[in-house]
Amino acid sequence: MPSPKLQYFDYEHLPPHLQTISKPVGDLARQLDAMLPDGSQKELGMQSLLDAKDRFVRAALPIKGKPPADPEQERRVSVAAALLGAAPGDIDEIKIPGPAGDPTYAYFLKGRRMEGGKMTHKGVWSNWNGTECWPDTKLPT
Repeated sequence: MPSPKLQYFDYEHLPPHLQTISKPVGDLARQLDAMLPDGSQKELGMQSLLDAKDRFVRAALPIKGKPPADPEQERRVSVAAALLGAAPGDIDEIKIPGPAGDPTYAYFLKGRRMEGGKMTHKGVWSNWNGTECWPDTKLPT
């Protein structure tokens, strides 16, 4: 007999980005439900799998007051961090509108970018149209 918990593994009602997280866990639950004999251990396992699925889905939700993760922005910051020899968490990103509407991004170590309108630390600049990225080596470190 199918586990009554299977109904909680449905994912079709979720937005697409959450479906990609929930679907594999739901598929696994259905496979295990069909393979295993009914019993308390199976139900405990299903409950544990359901708890894990709920946590995975919650992990993909944005934190209140914090914008959702942007993979492209994370990639840009990671590249800039490598060029500056820093950890991604130590980098500030500034988006500057370009002349043709394309954004230019500037990256600096946190707390060390501008004073009185002048840059005080070397940064990394990029238009990110592809892989173009260049360090600004003329500035003091």
